[in-house]
Amino acid sequence: MLKLTRLAAMGLIALAVVLALAAFALSRRAPASTVVPATADNAVPRSVPVVEASTTLRAGQPIRAADLRMGAAATAPAGAYTSVAEAAGAVPVRDLPAGSALDRGLMAQGYALRLNPGERALAVPVDELVAAGNRILPGDYVDVFLNLRAPSGINTDGQAQARLLLSRLRVLSYGATDTAPGAAATAT
Repeated sequence: MLKLTRLAAMGLIALAVVLALAAFALSRRAPASTVVPATADNAVPRSVPVVEASTTLRAGQPIRAADLRMGAAATAPAGAYTSVAEAAGAVPVRDLPAGSALDRGLMAQGYALRLNPGERALAVPVDELVAAGNRILPGDYVDVFLNLRAPSGINTDGQAQARLLLSRLRVLSYGATDTAPGAAATAT
């Protein structure tokens, strides 16, 4: 058994040396040059349709269909719009010069579309008791109160106070209920 193992090991070593020499010989060989004949497909660069700004688009202003045109680009940017109707109504986050290709990365998304100029979104933790029995829907207006409870060491017998913190705030989202910009609020 020992003799058979020794012969197998020597055979594998010899095979490894032969394969190493073959690999070295192949790596030293010059690569064959391949010539691709020029055809009509190779000579003319392909273009894809993209939506472009026909005029300068201002940041924060919804885009009108009249401000857009179809153009051609060698490659479409990631998230590029493919039709004017798809891009109309989007809101750019920065000024875009005429002729620039539009993509979704240049447009405001999420809560930024629901906020008016000068507004900010704020997350307020609520539970079922505070949330009016789950009857609050996106688009509703609410008042935010601060509940204060006196420390038990003072002679107040645990009295509590409620103070109006913020008045008439618009609800953007509540729980899993969320509305798209411009869509009517629906209960789920």
